[in-house]
Formats: sequence, structure tokens, C-alpha cells
Amino acid sequence: MVALTLGVFLTLGVIKIVSVSKGIYLSNAAIARMQENGRYALGIVTRNIRMAGFTGCSREQPITNLLNNSSTVWWENFATSATAASGVSIRGYDGTQDFPSTDCLPDVQFTTVTGGKRIGATDALIALGGDGGYPVKVNGSTSLILSSITKPSGATLKPYDLLIACDTSNVSLFQATSVSTTAPNYTVGHTRLTTTCSGQTCPPGQTCPGNSDATLSVSSSAPAAQIGLRDYIPTAFYIGNSATCGTGACALPHSLYQLQFILGAMVAQEVTEGVQDMQIFYGEDDPIVNDPLGTGLPDGVVDIYRDATSVVNWNNVLAVRISLLMATLEDNIVPQPQSYQWPADTGDAAKFGRTSTATDRRYYQVFATTVGIRNRLTGG
Repeated sequence: MVALTLGVFLTLGVIKIVSVSKGIYLSNAAIARMQENGRYALGIVTRNIRMAGFTGCSREQPITNLLNNSSTVWWENFATSATAASGVSIRGYDGTQDFPSTDCLPDVQFTTVTGGKRIGATDALIALGGDGGYPVKVNGSTSLILSSITKPSGATLKPYDLLIACDTSNVSLFQATSVSTTAPNYTVGHTRLTTTCSGQTCPPGQTCPGNSDATLSVSSSAPAAQIGLRDYIPTAFYIGNSATCGTGACALPHSLYQLQFILGAMVAQEVTEGVQDMQIFYGEDDPIVNDPLGTGLPDGVVDIYRDATSVVNWNNVLAVRISLLMATLEDNIVPQPQSYQWPADTGDAAKFGRTSTATDRRYYQVFATTVGIRNRLTGG
């Protein structure tokens, strides 16, 4: 009996040790996965912010926008110069602001901040710019001949992709209307497209921004070696319900989403889970706030960080301060609801510390960084 009793106690002790060890392991694994998601999400967003406005040429060169260039279509309305009359390369939207609709496609993400896929009271951001590059062999008036159509990702250039071409004095934004895949000379056409999204010109159900003119502002007499050609990548980031929540309402988990123009269509992609909130402040070069020389002109230095609703001139934004609130996908990770410092959706950007308390027992962590917009800080 004594041996049996001791055996029972030892067995219970082993079970208790195994149970506690398993709980610690699962908690550590959940936190590690959350931290990995946070680093990845922050890396994706900051890279696009850094590349905002990049064309491969000087930001002061005039841009000929051959897309329809509607001021209400965020990914068409592109400019890089601080003196541009319209168009931006970066813009933010506070949680109280609707994101503008996309052209020709039902805008399920941003029709309202209280419905659809976007989570209310979370910020959204767009970053427009170029990336990658293609070697130009021949510069023609209605087409360009390339020696390669391979993207840095390994994918290939396709018809309806958006491109930026520039020479030593001009920049053109256009849509490829045709791409031949016959090596070694790949022809990329930029002839005129219809402005509608139906018919034979555009693939069914896809967006067709069109080319308002077949002629690029890039001189057809410029040597091919002086022509830069790269992808134009308009991207938007927002917080939405995770796909794992199904079609119904779901408080947790949330995910970071991005919108990108892929093969003629604006596509929503879930980047990573566990991103519960995103709050963004914008470092603006505002001569009214700080103008020691009395010139009334920007001096290339961030003077003040502002909420999206308070930015005076988006083309004078030089840096972005972004915060992501991450949470574990699993509940019951901590013994009691956690408190953390998180900025309010609107207000003074200098007052970051506002205490919030979770309504569950997930583990929360804030990932924050400030990133400079390279094209504006360097002037190139």
C-alpha cells in the first residue's frame, strides 16, 4: 500500500511537471511566432515607405503620366516633386478617414471604416514608387526592346503591368500594352488603351488604367543606355480581419493586408496574422513650424510629426513613424489581461504613451520604428 501510494504521488508529480512544461512551451512558441510576424510585417511596410517616389531618376524631373491619372484613383495619381500641383508618392489615412475607391473594381476594403474588410480606428497608408529594372536595348517611339523581362522576384514582365521609363531629363508612367516573350529581343509596347474595363482590350474583370498617349516623354532619340525602365509598384497597407475568421465578424485575430496591382488587377493580399492595430505619424518639413532663415521654403529637415488628418503637404513628408500592435493568435497566454502603451487613433503625435488594457489574455507587444523616405532625403 505504501509503495502504491508513493507511486500515485510520483505519477501525479510527473504529470504536473509535463503539463507545466507543455504550457510554457506553447506560450513561448506563440510569443516567438508573434514576434516573427511583427518583424516581418514591419519590414514589408518600411521597405515600401523607403522606396516611395523612386523612379530611378531625379525627383525634380517632370513626369508625364500616361495613365488615366484620375485624382480619385490613388494608384494612378503619382508625383514625386514637392512642387507638383497634384499627385503624391505617399499618403496616410487616419482610422476616421475612408480610403479612396479604386477604379473599375468594387472597393470592398475601403468603402467604410466600419464595414467591409478594414478594421475601424486603424490607420492605412499608400506608397507609390518604382523598383527593380530592365535592360533596354532599343528605344522606340511606340515600343521598347529589352534584353530581359525577368523581375527581381523571378517573375516575368506581363502585358498590363505598370512601368516607369526615364532618360536624363524626363520620366513617363505608363502601362505595358503588349510584351513579346521571344528571346533575345523582348518588345514592350506602350500604345494607347481604352479607358474602360470591359471589352477586348483588358482582361475580363481587370482594371485598365490605359495610356492617354502612345508616345513617352522619354526622347526616342536618346541612346538605349540612357533609358531606365522599372516596375511601378503602387501599394496600400491596412488592417483587416484575418482570413481564418471566415466571412463573419471577427474581433481577433486581425492581419496586415496589402493591395498591389498584379496583371491588371488590384489584388488584396494577407501579409501576416496577429497585427491588431496600426498607427502612423508623418514627419513633415513645415517651414511655418521652423523657418530660422525666414525663406518660407522647405529645408529638407523634419520639423514636426503629425497625424494623417493634420498633414499640410504630403509632398513635404520626409519620414514616417509607424507602430504595429501585435498579439499572439492564441488566448490564455498571460495570467491576466495585459496593459501596454499605445497611441490614440488621433491626436498629438508627440504624446505616444497612452495606456491601454487588453480585454483578453493574449500576449501583446508593440513594434515601432521611424523610417526615412530615401528619395526625398537624398533629393535623387
